[in-house]
Amino acid sequence: MLTMHPRTSQNLSDRSHKEGKSDEEAKTNSNPHLIELQTQISPPGILERAPPSDPFEWAADIDSKRIDEQHNRLLDKVRNQQTFEVPTELLVKGQPVFHQDNKKFMEKFCKCCLSENRDLMKSEVEMYYRFREELIQPYDEFNHIHEAALLELYRKAIGIDFEEGLPERLITEKWQNIGFQGRNPRTDFRGGGILGLQCLIYFITNYHQEFQEMITQSEDNFFFAISGINVTHMLIVYFYLNKSDVPPDSIKLRAGRVQTKNFCQMNSLSKSTFYEIHSFALQILFKMWKDEYHKTKPMPPNFNLIVAEAKKLVNELLTNQRCKRIQDFRQLAQVMLQTKYGSGGQKIKAK
Repeated sequence: MLTMHPRTSQNLSDRSHKEGKSDEEAKTNSNPHLIELQTQISPPGILERAPPSDPFEWAADIDSKRIDEQHNRLLDKVRNQQTFEVPTELLVKGQPVFHQDNKKFMEKFCKCCLSENRDLMKSEVEMYYRFREELIQPYDEFNHIHEAALLELYRKAIGIDFEEGLPERLITEKWQNIGFQGRNPRTDFRGGGILGLQCLIYFITNYHQEFQEMITQSEDNFFFAISGINVTHMLIVYFYLNKSDVPPDSIKLRAGRVQTKNFCQMNSLSKSTFYEIHSFALQILFKMWKDEYHKTKPMPPNFNLIVAEAKKLVNELLTNQRCKRIQDFRQLAQVMLQTKYGSGGQKIKAK
């Protein structure tokens, strides 16, 4: 059962009104005591090596107008069989293989009858693979960027006590207070890699109230961190982002052409697309878990079945043709959450 450490609970309460304020962040980042604590787990210079831009948005220097030209040059190299690194399942006629293979008979031969072309734009393909290459990688404790992200999670989820300082290598039982399995959280990122870690940071930052609800309702035995990492893995496979083979049960439901088109279109405009979809799926998972837990206790619900049900709702949401921008997805996600669970969080029974 999850229980909040008294000091952790106080830190979360004290910081809840400070999240997102630049003046507070500037004060924290300039604190020499904090910088000294950071060097306990990472060598000097880690802050300079960390990405200066928002990790949840595409860099401002990305010129989307040139992506088509770059993509055409990439295709020329493939055709000429030049030697260079490229994803093995890269393209068929400019489309990812899995996306091309999902094309139905009517879409292949009756394009005039379709209201919308579901082929991906070259910029959408480029940003899809950019996201994949940047974030689909295992957690590496010798990677300074990964360790800096873990420290950020510690700061946001647990809080730094200046009297105690940072635990050595950030190994502490406090991680279990937010749903990790043991004292060293690095071992739990196997299923989601660095993307799983970034998803947790994004959720805590942007859905702080929901995060606190998940870790304080300990009677439901909901493990926030492990659940979030499992949702990350589920979405990686759903969007064909995985780089290694996965069990057959994981591929029973994957994105079709409509869902892939909507995801890639939003992702090309906002890097936070995956994180928003993850946040929605995690909230749905939590509400489903609570609903099922009270039916099955003292035995826990079947976690894998609940994950599968959450994936179905993600699939349903991405089928909506209004999912063209991340703002549209957020609105539709909130409507679905309200429709199914209302403001109180209890499932609404169909009349």
